[in-house]
Amino acid sequence: AGIVVELCFGSDVAFDERLFLRVLLPPIVFEAALSIDKRALRRHAVPILGYAVAGTVLSSFLVGAIVRLEGTLPWIESLAFGTLISSIDPVATLAVLNAVGVDETDTLYILIFGEALLNDGVAVVLFENLVSFMDDAVIVDTQVVSRAVLDFFKVALGSCLVGTLCGACCTLYFQAVRGWQTPLIEVLLFFLWSLIPYYICDGLEWSGIVAIVVMGILMDLCIIGSPHADPTLLRRLPWVDQDDPSAGCLSAVGTRHVRFVVEVISTLMETTIFAYLGLFMFSSRFHWDLTLVLLACLGCILSRGVMVLLLTSLLNGAEACRHHLAVRTAPPGDADASLAERRQRLVIDRRTQAVLFYSGLRGAMSFALVENIPFYDVVTGRGSRYKPELKAMTSSAIFVTIFLFGGSTFHLLQRLGFAGREREGRLGEEEAAAKVHRSMEEE
Repeated sequence: AGIVVELCFGSDVAFDERLFLRVLLPPIVFEAALSIDKRALRRHAVPILGYAVAGTVLSSFLVGAIVRLEGTLPWIESLAFGTLISSIDPVATLAVLNAVGVDETDTLYILIFGEALLNDGVAVVLFENLVSFMDDAVIVDTQVVSRAVLDFFKVALGSCLVGTLCGACCTLYFQAVRGWQTPLIEVLLFFLWSLIPYYICDGLEWSGIVAIVVMGILMDLCIIGSPHADPTLLRRLPWVDQDDPSAGCLSAVGTRHVRFVVEVISTLMETTIFAYLGLFMFSSRFHWDLTLVLLACLGCILSRGVMVLLLTSLLNGAEACRHHLAVRTAPPGDADASLAERRQRLVIDRRTQAVLFYSGLRGAMSFALVENIPFYDVVTGRGSRYKPELKAMTSSAIFVTIFLFGGSTFHLLQRLGFAGREREGRLGEEEAAAKVHRSMEEE
């Protein structure tokens, strides 16, 4: 649909990154933070943070180094491209996982979902730091690099703090007005509250994505409430009801409808983004350099593979060491079956690594970031002379990853046995239920 509109209106239509970042993106990020399984997220926190933080930094450097081999782009532009293209959008992969019946608490699903949830915020913060170096007056030395590292942690921690404070204020508000509002008003205010930290951080030039992720997690635990949440963990939050921390603050009708409304809005925004992205995939405003385009696509594929293999080896090694120490320090005579079971659950096998590699699709976030690179201004000396080349490289990488990897994910899952395994699991559950039903009838 986007390509058809581009053919009809031509260059009259332009990509507005502000519309994407400030209107279309926040509901999608919030819905993801709201719907992710919090127990599974906590259980897999170490590998998720490893892939989302260390993996994004590693991928950014690898892509930047590969693109720099061609010699046209300076180091700053190369690293900026590596950072913006390291933002992943595995919507197609998650849709296929849902289609074949992979459970949302499964290790595979939670790793992909969790990485995507945190990856965007890391990529945006890194990207904005690199764009600040696109200035002829800036001399990159150890002092500038140290300041950039400090800015990264300041933005990350500050955004988390904003999300936490907004989540606490929102919880106190809904506790104060509990029972006084209709379900319609509850749902409306719930959605409006969710956007506040995003725009606060946007005004402070911090990461609204990180803030809204924290806000979504807290609103799910404290306002919607979850019987599956850990009550001990919730009681550590001073603003929740200490008598029944998992009860939530909404009415029964409001609780039933709030997730549905948020999911509908998120789905609408995702559909709009994909149509919107189709307008600009092959614009005449790009400068097509075949060598740079090929290196960009190659860099995306190679960096994803190296990142997954390297970090997975480190994570599995650390998990093996932890398990070994736990067994050695366990009292004599204690059965270590639970430890072995836990290790098996947290070790990332080869099949999971293959799907993690395939889930590295690039999407509209990369395009919005490349649009945020300013054109070079001869008066101020700020900006990049290579923005048309960077836009062409970004467009090509998005196209290749979505159609090559996104289109073949279903066949990969079938070959690896994920679809079959889930179908067998459902058939086994149905057979067990049938046996119970027959035994009850016989009695």
